[in-house]
Order: sequence, then structure tokens, then C-alpha cells
Amino acid sequence: MTIAPDTGEWSGKALPSLTMSTMNVADCAMQLPAGTCLGVYEVRRLLGQGGFGVTYLGFDTSLEMPVAIKEYLPEHIAVRAADMTVRPLADKHRDAFRWGLSRFAREARTLAKFKHPNIVRVLSVFEANNTAYMVMEYEQGHDLKHLFEFPEWRSEVALRGIIGPIINGLAEVHRLGYIHRDIKPANILVRDNGTPVLLDFGSARMATGVHTRALTALITVGYAPLEQYNDAGDAHQGPWSDIYALGAVLYYAITGEAPVDSTLRGSALLNDKPDPITPLASLDTPYYSPAFCEAIDWALSFKVAERPQTLAEWAERLLSEGKTEAVGMPAPPSRSRQPTTTRPAAHDPSLSAIPGRMTRITAEHPGSEATRAANTLELSLSTASSPAPVETSKTDTVTETGPAIAFVKSLRRRPSLARLSGFTSLMLLPVAVALWQQGVFERVAASFSNVDDAVPVDVAGQENEPTPPQSAAANPVTEPSGDTSTPEAMVAREQRRSDEESRRRRLAELEQRLAAAEEENRRLEELRQQRLEASRLAAQELERLEQQAAAARLENEARAEQERLAEAQRVAEEKALARRRANEKARKAHAEQARLEAEAEALRQATTQAPIDSSLPITNNDMAAVFKRFSGLEQAIIDKDMAAVRELTVESPRNNAYFAYLFGNYESIEASIDSSMRASRRDQSISTTLTIKRMLRSNGDIALPSDEFARIPLKSVRRGEWSRIHW
Repeated sequence: MTIAPDTGEWSGKALPSLTMSTMNVADCAMQLPAGTCLGVYEVRRLLGQGGFGVTYLGFDTSLEMPVAIKEYLPEHIAVRAADMTVRPLADKHRDAFRWGLSRFAREARTLAKFKHPNIVRVLSVFEANNTAYMVMEYEQGHDLKHLFEFPEWRSEVALRGIIGPIINGLAEVHRLGYIHRDIKPANILVRDNGTPVLLDFGSARMATGVHTRALTALITVGYAPLEQYNDAGDAHQGPWSDIYALGAVLYYAITGEAPVDSTLRGSALLNDKPDPITPLASLDTPYYSPAFCEAIDWALSFKVAERPQTLAEWAERLLSEGKTEAVGMPAPPSRSRQPTTTRPAAHDPSLSAIPGRMTRITAEHPGSEATRAANTLELSLSTASSPAPVETSKTDTVTETGPAIAFVKSLRRRPSLARLSGFTSLMLLPVAVALWQQGVFERVAASFSNVDDAVPVDVAGQENEPTPPQSAAANPVTEPSGDTSTPEAMVAREQRRSDEESRRRRLAELEQRLAAAEEENRRLEELRQQRLEASRLAAQELERLEQQAAAARLENEARAEQERLAEAQRVAEEKALARRRANEKARKAHAEQARLEAEAEALRQATTQAPIDSSLPITNNDMAAVFKRFSGLEQAIIDKDMAAVRELTVESPRNNAYFAYLFGNYESIEASIDSSMRASRRDQSISTTLTIKRMLRSNGDIALPSDEFARIPLKSVRRGEWSRIHW
């Protein structure tokens, strides 16, 4: 412990007072309540809060879709007032606040120009509540911090599929002269369709320190290179800074741990010690290619000059052995068109033995059903009598090729065939083929010609009245000439009788088959009518169901409208309650301010009444007692004990409000008391300095205090007894 020379003056700076006309930091909320309307956007709930802004889940009431809304609110230099506006903490921060606000809006407008599927889309930017808002697409999916818990997402193929599209999107940002500055697993989202997207543009961009140190750097330990810790780091940051962060993300995916903090790496290298990070190339990584690991190690090089300078340069080595398609959650299977197959209407095994048989009918001949059936028979028989298959079309002409064709043509003129469909006419094919194979077409065709001549058919397809038979004299029967008693004539006559009997049998068989075909045709017609009736009933049922669905839809819409009105009323009541609470807070704040001013006035009067005795020496015991009090304040700040801070210090609304904010928003605070104390016998005072080094959030983010609170002068004055600490 050393004592500075007695200069008779206290070297500390006077702290400006903060009145209620500015704001009360301790009593103001840092985020907008649910239900707040910002133009056409409605705030639904909080998504996240960082050092430079607050992000909400919002709803676009005009387009009726969810959005993400980022609000500019740098927590170290600004605070939200009771009327929901955002204001600087003090007049000294006004310029820094306005500069950051202007830069936030300008960069949001620039980001809105980016239209890449792998970077989050900025939809709008506007100003309200004395601050600015950036409206972005609300992306749904899972971030890499969550997905890396599953081994399949940490494979080299999956990592290439994720990092490749991210590099493509980030390259577009770099091309326009911007960098992200806050890439980490939590800021890379894989959508439900499997495509990755880079989030949180615009927040880390302001952490530059160029304009003022009040906008302090906010970084993520392990993913930020050393140049991002520099207060004036814009000159040293560039695409290589984002490449470092991307390499850190891949390092985390492979090892399960983030890389060593770049400040610790810098400290080790500065003291001629080895770099504490373990390169991937030296680890046992059998599931990753050496080139992939070496490219990641290259991105994590400590020195800027040793890293890749552009994403294209890095991607050439990182992705040279793999593809960069997005790999994500299983997408729904595509509905590809199934191949269609055409089956024949019927199949008769007896047709398989016919050489050269037509297997596919390629055209439909014009005419009635009977004509088409006969054409089918004619086509099949013509093909059966020819050694080579014949293709037909709508313009093909089938010529007569013999008695078989004459038989078919006679069938085409029979009245019974006029009622047959194409399907039933196919049933006659086995009969026609069998007759042809047995060589009876010459006789049958002649008989059909005689029969058909007796029953002519008019052009309308209707049977005419048969001509009455003439008398035997008018229609004599000519007997064959020659002697009929010879053996040859008897054999010929017997042969004719046999042929006539065979013809009658076959005609009877054919008539039976025709009758069966007509019966089958009638049955199929009844089945068709039944199906038509079933279709009509199904259409009626479908119409009834549609009417029921429409009624249910109207009922649901009415219920939804009632719920919407009820929700609107609830929101209005909550807003009214919030206004009442805000008014009550303001009233209490005024009362508290009056009480503090009264206490300060009483203390001032008390101190003026007790004069300082400059003749008293300041002993080592006095120094030890005051140092113990200073150390108690240091421990109270580290322990975040606000009651102990108030007990040890003279009341200072500004300092108390600031430390109450730190205690409520940070996991830990690093503070220390300067061991070099100064004593002034003339003022009967002992003074030193309280140093606030940095603050650490629960998520690992580090924040540095502004200049005003980085080094706080402390002093204790003896007026009979040593006073509480002035600061």
C-alpha cells in the first residue's frame, strides 16, 4: 500500500446527477410488452435480447404473416422510458445514440437489397418510439447448436451441404462491403425444407467502436477473432473475420467444443508459448477427409495474414472434394408420374395359336357397333391368313382375300350383329378361326349370301319385309344334268347332304354363341346402368357433404371472429392496465426521488455542521479501516449485493441505478480496488479508484463498461468519524 503526495486536491471527477426529467433506469422495462402495435406490425413475444437490440416475434396485420422485428436499443447507453420511447442514458451519450441509430437504419436498408435464399431477408425498416426497427422474415427450423447434438448432422457430407450455401449467401454480403461479425451455431438455422439460412444481420455490424467507445464491442467467446476485441477494429476486420467464425462453427461440429478464446491464444503467443488450440489435422478424425480438416485449420489461423482473405479462396479448398447442396430434414417425397400400362379388353387362349395374330388395335373404324365388330373380325382373319402382321389406322382399307373375308362381310350384314358391342364381337373370334381352320368358309359364305339375299337390309340398318316365295313354276329348281344313278352321282349327292347337315349344325352352334353374346351384352348394359346410378348417388352425397362443410366453415369463421374480438378486448384491457401500472411507477419514482433529495440535503447539512480538523494525522490504522471499507464495496459488487452497496456508499441515484441494471442483466462482474491509496491531511480524506473490468452474460457474451463507469473514484472523509464512501 502506497500513499500519494499530499496535493490537497481530490483527483476524481464529479459525477453529473440524473433527474427524473431524463428517466429512472431502475424502473423502466427494456422490452416492449406483448400487444404493442408498431404501424401494421403487432408485437407478440420476445425472441432474444443482445447488447445492441431486442428481437421480437411480430405479426404483419396487413399481409397476415409472422415476422421478426429487431429494435435498436444499445443497453449501455440507452434505456426505455415509461412512455415506451428509447432515450440516451445521459446527454453525453446523445451523439453516440443518434450515430448508432442512423447507422442501424442505413445498414438495414442496405441489407434489404440482399435477395439470397441463404441469408435472412429484410422486409422493411422504419422509425418509431425515438428509435429504429428492422423487420425481417420469420424463419422456422432448428439452429446448428441444436442439430449438432445428433451425429448425422456432424458428418462431413452434412457439414459440406450446410456450409456451402451459407458461403454463397455470405459472399454476396461481402461483395457489397459488409461483414456479419457474429456468426455462431445459434445464428445458422436449417429450415424445415432442409436449406440453411444465416440470421441476425445488423446487430454485430455496429460493434465497431469507430465513433465512440460507448458502443462497446459485443462478441461470442470462441467464435470471434482477436481483431473484433479491438475498440477501433474496423480497419482490421474484413471477410477473414467471418471466415474465422465459420471455421469455428465447423470446429465445434467436429470436436464438440468451441475453439479456444482468441484472447487466450494471443496471450500465449505474445509470451512465446505454443498456441493453445489443437489443430484438427493433429486429431484422430477418421470420418473427415484431411483436406477438409486442413481447410478448417487454415480458417482458424490466429494472424489475419495467414487466413484465407476471401470466401472463394477458402471454399476452393474446403469444398473441393464434395458437393454443396443443402442437406437437411427429410423432404416430403415427390409425387412422380407412374407409368401407365394398357391391358387388352379380353384374352382368349385359343387365339395364341394363330400365327401372325394382331395383338393391338390402333384405330377405331367409323360406323355402328356391328360394323366395328365385323371390322374387328375381318382384321383378325385377314391377319391370320397372312404370314406377316398388318398395322392398320383410320385410313387403312381392308380388301377381300378369300372366302374367310366373304364370311365376315356376310356377318356384317346380319341383323343380329347390329346389336353387338365391340367387346362381345371379339367373342366370335374363336368361332371364326375354328371355321376357317376346318375349311368350311366356302360353303358357309355361300349359304350366308343366299340367306342375306332373302332378307335385305335398307340403308337405315332396318330389316325389310321378306319377299313372298314364288310358286314352283315361277321359280323352278334346276337339277344337275346327267345320270343321277351312277355311283359317282350318288357319292356326290351323299356328300352334299353331309355337307348340308354339317353346315346346319355349325350354323346352330354359331346361333347359340351369338345368343350368348347378346345375353352378355345385355348383362354388361345393366351393369353400366347400375354404375351410372351409383355415380349419380355419389354425386348427390358429395354435394351434401360440401354443403355441410360450407356450413361448418361459416360456423368456424363466426367462432374465430368472436375469439378475435375477445382477444382484441383482452389486449385493450392489458394495455390499459399497463398504462395504469406505468403511471403508478412514475408516481412512486417521484416520491423516491423526493426522498433521496431530502436525504441528500440532510447529509449536506450534517457535513457542513461538522468542520474538518486538518490538524489530525492520518495513521496506518485509519488507512486500514478505510481500505477495509473500500474492499467491502468491491466484494459487494462482485456478489451483486445491492443492499451492501447502499449501506457502504453515500446515496447516488445514478450509480445505484447503473449497478442495479448490471446486477440484473449479467451473470458475473469483474471489479477490483486500486491498492495504491491516496491520503490528504488537509481534506482529511482517503481516496482510491474502483475499476470495472468487464461483464459476462449467461450465454457467454462479454460486454465492457463505458468510459464513465470503467474507473470510478472512491473517497472517504473524516468528520469526527470516517464517512461512507463518496463515489
